[in-house]
Amino acid sequence: MASTKPLQSLFAAAITPPHSNAILDTEGLEAYLSFLALEGCHGALLLGITGEGPSFWREERQQILRKPSIEPIAF
Repeated sequence: MASTKPLQSLFAAAITPPHSNAILDTEGLEAYLSFLALEGCHGALLLGITGEGPSFWREERQQILRKPSIEPIAF
């Protein structure tokens, strides 16, 4: 049976920013996710939705997925 409950969440197809040497930019990612939250996103689809997921080492991908909740911050 199809659900009749309206969709109430917004998820962004988020980028995963690297430094110029292709290493994960954790501070940039935190700032970007905070910005998305401030703009009303309830979640983000990470690591692959925009194609860069395979560019990161396994440890970097695990680090991204283990990151605690991000608080919205104003820019």
